[in-house]
Amino acid sequence: MPGPRGRDLMLLVALTLLWGVNWPIMKISMAELSPLTFRSATGVLGGLGLVLVARLAGECLTVPRDHWRPLVIAAVLNYSIWQVLGAYGITYMASGIASVLAFTMPLWAVLFSALFLGDKATPRRVIGVVLGLSGLAVLMSGDFSRLGSSPIGVPLMIGAAISWAAGTVYVKSVSWRISVVALTTWLVLIGQIPVLAVTLAVEGLHVPDASFAAWAGLAYTVAFGFVFGYLAWFRIVRAFPAPVAAVSSLMIPCVGVISGAIMLGERPGWRGILALALVMAAIALVLEVRLPWRARERAA
Repeated sequence: MPGPRGRDLMLLVALTLLWGVNWPIMKISMAELSPLTFRSATGVLGGLGLVLVARLAGECLTVPRDHWRPLVIAAVLNYSIWQVLGAYGITYMASGIASVLAFTMPLWAVLFSALFLGDKATPRRVIGVVLGLSGLAVLMSGDFSRLGSSPIGVPLMIGAAISWAAGTVYVKSVSWRISVVALTTWLVLIGQIPVLAVTLAVEGLHVPDASFAAWAGLAYTVAFGFVFGYLAWFRIVRAFPAPVAAVSSLMIPCVGVISGAIMLGERPGWRGILALALVMAAIALVLEVRLPWRARERAA
């Protein structure tokens, strides 16, 4: 697709791949680094990276006075709550299950956007959500027994998903007069303050003794999970309706499963393949992808 929409779709594909691969990479790093220390380090370095990107791009980071309140709300919902609940939640369960629970976010985003933005829950979007969540349920079905052994992890990850969904819809509801780069930079910088405070209170300030692989994983998360990832995500949120952006994110845990199989030797099996097909169908529905022969019929 040519034009801005085509570029946004390409950005969505890149984000899906890079964020999906980030799940097994985080698993490698957090085998040696505690979740809160990992989140704080990536957040601080990622925030500094965003400031550097803004400066190199000549972006103005000045914020209008009436933007500070919505910035704080958006930062807490999109970043602070998500990072803290997610960091603790992943310690109580397998990272794959944690990612699946986290990506129930589209269900809540469709609900919130219908309630607060007046977005219509069209049949395509409803079916897309059902298909996407069915794919994630299939992905998780082989390991349901592990959920019972860590019940506290489930509400933590669901809470993180609800917060992310509410933040996505809230960002969509505000008429921002700042660029995507400025918005993303301030959301990460403001949102990182509570995360850093919790880390200092719980774990204190220290530099862990970790291997090169753990630090390399942290570096990947800073560069692609934070700097590129957040810039791309908020660009996508502003370019597409909130439900479309949310449902499109369902592809990320599927990429995580595939990359986990390649990097960590985890076998997705038939569940991974079926989940991938269901999620791709969901994305095609919400993005209103037309089959080539249907497009030719319309042109005729």
